[in-house]
Amino acid sequence: MRKLLTILVCILLLFSVAGCNREKLESLEKCPVAMQTVTVKDSDKDHSYSFLAPADWMAVSPSAYLVRAYSAKAITENQDNYPYINITNYEKVNSLTPREERMRIYKDLFNNKDDDYIGLVEKELALVNAKPSDIKFKLYKGEHGKIAAIQYTYTDTAKGITFLVVDCYREDITYSVYGSADIRSKDFDPSKTIPWIIDSLIVK
Repeated sequence: MRKLLTILVCILLLFSVAGCNREKLESLEKCPVAMQTVTVKDSDKDHSYSFLAPADWMAVSPSAYLVRAYSAKAITENQDNYPYINITNYEKVNSLTPREERMRIYKDLFNNKDDDYIGLVEKELALVNAKPSDIKFKLYKGEHGKIAAIQYTYTDTAKGITFLVVDCYREDITYSVYGSADIRSKDFDPSKTIPWIIDSLIVK
């Protein structure tokens, strides 16, 4: 009987240690890209957004609850498929997926559950005959709590271009930061900027 109790205690300790390891999140180090602070009001003038962006980028608000940042150089040079960043209040914007379901899916990310999120991306990309691949999911410890970062690629067959996407969520606010770029781009790598951008985001 004592031997059985000893075995059970050992098993419980193993599960406890495993649980602790899952909660030990990696902190964001210094951003490897030169950044500047950008401030912009959204189109309805009700909110202002301050956040870090690459040094040569500019930002606009094409509609309420949405801010888009992009490379001024890429626009000046009329580059096709220029890289961009979207900052969105996902609680407010319309979507093919009902609001309650989306909110649950995003909340699950902070509990280390990304299956439903991947299913959501698959459904959206299916509209353009694409599907995500090379999917990576990671939780970080940010200044304001947990940051969920999802990275994947997809190929736009009509354009013949493979895009690298990084989509990040912050536990304390209902905003996401989405970055996309041609995977061959040497000017912008979403994986080296998007987690830092959402960590820096201040909405007033």
